[in-house]
Amino acid sequence: VGFSFYLLHPTLINFFRVEFMDFFNIRLSGPPMFILAGIATYVLAAFTYTYIERPFLHSTAAATNAATPAVSRQKAAETS
Repeated sequence: VGFSFYLLHPTLINFFRVEFMDFFNIRLSGPPMFILAGIATYVLAAFTYTYIERPFLHSTAAATNAATPAVSRQKAAETS
Protein backbone atom coordinates (compact mmCIF):
# COMPACT_ATOMS: atom_id res chain seq x y z
CA VAL A 1 0.00 0.00 0.00
CA GLY A 2 2.98 2.29 0.67
CA PHE A 3 4.10 2.65 -2.92
CA SER A 4 0.55 3.31 -4.13
CA PHE A 5 0.15 5.91 -1.38
CA TYR A 6 3.40 7.55 -2.47
CA LEU A 7 2.26 7.72 -6.09
CA LEU A 8 -1.28 8.92 -5.42
CA HIS A 9 -0.92 11.50 -2.65
CA PRO A 10 0.24 14.50 -4.76
CA THR A 11 -2.63 13.98 -7.21
CA LEU A 12 -5.25 13.74 -4.48
CA ILE A 13 -3.90 16.74 -2.58
CA ASN A 14 -4.13 18.83 -5.72
CA PHE A 15 -7.57 17.40 -6.54
CA PHE A 16 -9.00 18.28 -3.13
CA ARG A 17 -7.43 21.73 -3.14
CA VAL A 18 -8.89 22.61 -6.57
CA GLU A 19 -12.25 20.87 -6.28
CA PHE A 20 -13.12 22.19 -2.82
CA MET A 21 -12.40 25.71 -4.05
CA ASP A 22 -14.46 25.22 -7.22
CA PHE A 23 -17.51 23.48 -5.72
CA PHE A 24 -17.72 24.67 -2.14
CA ASN A 25 -15.76 27.94 -2.33
CA ILE A 26 -13.68 26.72 0.61
CA ARG A 27 -9.90 26.97 0.65
CA LEU A 28 -8.80 23.71 2.23
CA SER A 29 -5.36 23.72 3.85
CA GLY A 30 -3.53 22.71 7.02
CA PRO A 31 -4.76 19.87 9.23
CA PRO A 32 -8.15 19.42 7.49
CA MET A 33 -6.38 19.02 4.13
CA PHE A 34 -3.84 16.65 5.67
CA ILE A 35 -6.53 14.47 7.25
CA LEU A 36 -8.89 14.42 4.26
CA ALA A 37 -6.14 13.80 1.71
CA GLY A 38 -4.50 11.17 3.94
CA ILE A 39 -7.69 9.17 4.43
CA ALA A 40 -8.73 9.40 0.78
CA THR A 41 -5.24 8.49 -0.39
CA TYR A 42 -5.09 5.47 1.91
CA VAL A 43 -8.50 4.22 0.71
CA LEU A 44 -7.56 4.63 -2.95
CA ALA A 45 -4.08 3.13 -2.37
CA ALA A 46 -5.58 0.08 -0.64
CA PHE A 47 -8.02 -0.35 -3.54
CA THR A 48 -5.30 -0.09 -6.21
CA TYR A 49 -3.02 -2.43 -4.25
CA THR A 50 -5.76 -5.03 -3.86
CA TYR A 51 -7.15 -4.97 -7.37
CA ILE A 52 -4.18 -3.91 -9.52
CA GLU A 53 -0.80 -4.36 -7.85
CA ARG A 54 -1.31 -7.66 -5.99
CA PRO A 55 -2.85 -9.58 -8.95
CA PHE A 56 -0.01 -8.32 -11.14
CA LEU A 57 2.59 -9.46 -8.62
CA HIS A 58 0.96 -12.89 -8.31
CA SER A 59 0.79 -13.33 -12.09
CA THR A 60 4.47 -12.45 -12.56
CA ALA A 61 5.48 -14.73 -9.67
CA ALA A 62 3.52 -17.60 -11.21
CA ALA A 63 5.13 -16.97 -14.59
CA THR A 64 8.59 -16.91 -12.99
CA ASN A 65 7.93 -20.18 -11.13
CA ALA A 66 6.64 -21.83 -14.31
CA ALA A 67 9.79 -20.81 -16.19
CA THR A 68 12.14 -22.02 -13.43
CA PRO A 69 13.20 -25.67 -13.59
CA ALA A 70 11.95 -27.87 -10.74
CA VAL A 71 15.48 -28.55 -9.51
CA SER A 72 16.16 -24.83 -9.02
CA ARG A 73 12.88 -24.38 -7.15
CA GLN A 74 13.76 -27.31 -4.88
CA LYS A 75 17.20 -25.86 -4.10
CA ALA A 76 15.67 -22.46 -3.40
CA ALA A 77 13.16 -24.03 -1.02
CA GLU A 78 15.92 -25.90 0.81
CA THR A 79 18.00 -22.76 1.36
CA SER A 80 15.04 -20.71 2.63
